[in-house]
Amino acid sequence: MDSTPGPVGRPYRVALVAFPGIRAFDVSVITEVWGQDRTDRGAPAFDLRRTASDTATPVPMRGGLALLPDRTLGWLDRADLIVIPGRDDHLTPT
Repeated sequence: MDSTPGPVGRPYRVALVAFPGIRAFDVSVITEVWGQDRTDRGAPAFDLRRTASDTATPVPMRGGLALLPDRTLGWLDRADLIVIPGRDDHLTPT
């Protein structure tokens, strides 16, 4: 892999979109893939942010866990990649 930074010499900005009912497993995989610094092994740099409608309210996930977002959905405009975790009842509107 190329270890060069993302666009304009910065890490790639990755946004995880959090909403009620997302699977904790999916969040953990996204965090493992894009949230770990592997630049020492030649991987590109990533800046993973967890986004939701507000940053003051924890987002409930399946299995009783909750995620506290660090950015609002407004940050999505700055992201190079937007990742949406799955949910078991994907046909039910949130």
